[in-house]
Amino acid sequence: MSETTNDISYCDVEGLIAPSTSLTLSRSRSLVEAIESQRLSFVRLIECRRRSDEDGKVEEVVVFDAEIERPQRCVYAIRKVERLAIVFAEDDGWYPEVLALRKNFPEVPHLNLRASELPRSLCLYDVSWSEVALRWTPARFVERIRHWLAETATGVLHQQDQPLEPVLLGNGLNIILPPDLFRDWMDSEPKSLQIGPAFPGKGCRTFATNTDRDAGGTSMLAVCIKTDPRQRTAINRQPRNLFELDELLASAGCNLREKLSKALDTVADKDRWNRRLLIVVGFPLIRNAKETVEITDAWAFLTPKSVAEVGIAIGLWIKMPGGNSLGLAISGLSEADEVAVPIEVISPQFGLSRESSAVASGVEPDPRKTIAIGAGALGSQVTQLLAKSGFGDWTIIDSDYLAPHNVARHGLSPTWIGWPKARAMAIELSSLYDTDPNPQFYEGEFVQESTHNADFQGCVDSADLILDMSASVPVARHLANDVQTSARRGSIFLNPSGNDLVMLFEDDDRQITLDCIEMQYYRAIAFEEGYEDHLKRPVGRVRYARSCRDVSSSIPTNLVALHAAIAASEVRSRIESPSASACLWRTALSPMNVTAFSMELSPVECQRIGDWTLIVSHHIVERLQRQRSCKLSNETGGVLVGSYDLHRKILYVVETIPSPPDSSEWPTLYIRGSKGLATEVERVGRVTDGQLEYVGEWHSHPDGCPCRPSQNDLKVFAWLTENMSDVGLPSLMAIAGQRHTEWYVGEMLKSGGWETANRE
Repeated sequence: MSETTNDISYCDVEGLIAPSTSLTLSRSRSLVEAIESQRLSFVRLIECRRRSDEDGKVEEVVVFDAEIERPQRCVYAIRKVERLAIVFAEDDGWYPEVLALRKNFPEVPHLNLRASELPRSLCLYDVSWSEVALRWTPARFVERIRHWLAETATGVLHQQDQPLEPVLLGNGLNIILPPDLFRDWMDSEPKSLQIGPAFPGKGCRTFATNTDRDAGGTSMLAVCIKTDPRQRTAINRQPRNLFELDELLASAGCNLREKLSKALDTVADKDRWNRRLLIVVGFPLIRNAKETVEITDAWAFLTPKSVAEVGIAIGLWIKMPGGNSLGLAISGLSEADEVAVPIEVISPQFGLSRESSAVASGVEPDPRKTIAIGAGALGSQVTQLLAKSGFGDWTIIDSDYLAPHNVARHGLSPTWIGWPKARAMAIELSSLYDTDPNPQFYEGEFVQESTHNADFQGCVDSADLILDMSASVPVARHLANDVQTSARRGSIFLNPSGNDLVMLFEDDDRQITLDCIEMQYYRAIAFEEGYEDHLKRPVGRVRYARSCRDVSSSIPTNLVALHAAIAASEVRSRIESPSASACLWRTALSPMNVTAFSMELSPVECQRIGDWTLIVSHHIVERLQRQRSCKLSNETGGVLVGSYDLHRKILYVVETIPSPPDSSEWPTLYIRGSKGLATEVERVGRVTDGQLEYVGEWHSHPDGCPCRPSQNDLKVFAWLTENMSDVGLPSLMAIAGQRHTEWYVGEMLKSGGWETANRE
């Protein structure tokens, strides 16, 4: 029966009428007391009821009229006075349900889905009940209801920047579907799924794989359907069978029977007829009639009936005599057949794809072919973080296996102990995205693989990016000088203590290669303030086996993870810029903070002199010229600092130590002193962990004089040659003149005038 007052028809409220004094639940009792004591304005108590839920637990209902402040012209037909029923549950584990009892209460945003459409249930909160309960009072609760109704009346309850409401509400069961199951949502063929077992407990999840194989789960057939775009988002009653689902989809311009008939008609395999049917429906949602689709809300409907039984229920097939085969029906069957097919509403999620992973990370997917050299503590975590954000089609290179002590800092779990790191990492990455090609891996040294493995060379040739995370100088030099590929290259490593992260990146055109960037990084830590302890090795090292080489640095796990996160983020930033870069992130531990340093890079010049390749930066050339100009009209000079690559016969010059104070500087003569020089050279070597050393001498010539060596220069060069050749190194001398600087390596020759030996 319905109650009618002033031509307003209300829904019946279940339960027995009870005196307000008989209420026992604290929240219902406090609400009634607040209303009866007239502490709540604009509210009038109608009645109270008591009833039991399906589990026999007490529910108490408070019915009252509330006055609503609303304009004369409303977007939604909210009346000045609305009758509401508040349902309080005995266990107090969920929000009190707020029901609008007026039968013609409008369909508005933010309604809860119920088994029956009426009375409509108001969705008041967007935070958990546990949070609401902490501050719940009758006054706040009633005011929340009145505010909800007032905002709904004016059409501003749902703000433009809020996500659109989901079409349905699930029942706690979720299904995770393959990400590419229905990419286009249109006219897709039915797909075979293997549904794994559900985990017990609230919010259980069932996993689905796109396969015909029997993996011990339930075999199903999935059909995908898409409705017309809809502006009204919420469906206000839960479909319980195929007939009710057909009715609901019809309001969205979708004929379920027709769609199912078309899809199931393609199922010729009799083995599929016995499978359960899963219907996946996509609801395109728009904010208003003039806008494009903002999101497609997906829902799944599972029936215990088989594909054959559903086909018969919708009038597609009939059972042939004998019951072992199906024939096409001449006409559809009655609606009662669809009612006999119950369905369960399931909230579907689609498995992780590169695209969805990138969206979750707030970045764009990037499938560029990427080689990771080194799958150690830092390399494994950087690679995993990048892959999980939708970055990279990966190839992993590492010759080591996962030892027990590695797990403390490694991205791999103890499950992989004893496995080759490269193989284990590739398997882990392959499990992220079912739709992407499996990562490749090589269980060998990078230098060996790139020189002896033709397949690997093909991988390198097709790469877009190569990240060296091996912390190996030979690997970095080989990558910079010997690997022929158009791929951009970067080097990422930690200092020995793990406090600092270093990232070196080539420019797009490789005008400054990794080895040259590395040299300028050494120059910065040797000659700029604040880096004195950057490469200092920690005192404590961990021995993990018996060999004298079986030692590992003690680096806190949290530092590796912190720097891996920075590196993963910065890789994306670096590839967006065409320029070369050298950056360092320093971590202070107490209190913890990270400071970023960017090192200025200088262009370089390469020249072939005899058997040697000389690489000098513009920085050192300009520095020599500045020191020359400051001492004019006298000559000046100093020593040159750099590094050797004896394997490739490359000589890098990065800096000069200025003229010692005991040097003799005259207009036509320079004699370098030695005071403090040995100490400074030793300091440079110590600070750079031996990477920079003394490599030669330089001096200036006055204005108007060419850069040809004098007799004194010849004597100095002969002395250099004798001393350097004793340790197997070439002699180097630079003469800075008025317009340029001339470099001499190995020997000096006179051929109608002085020239550098064998210059190419």
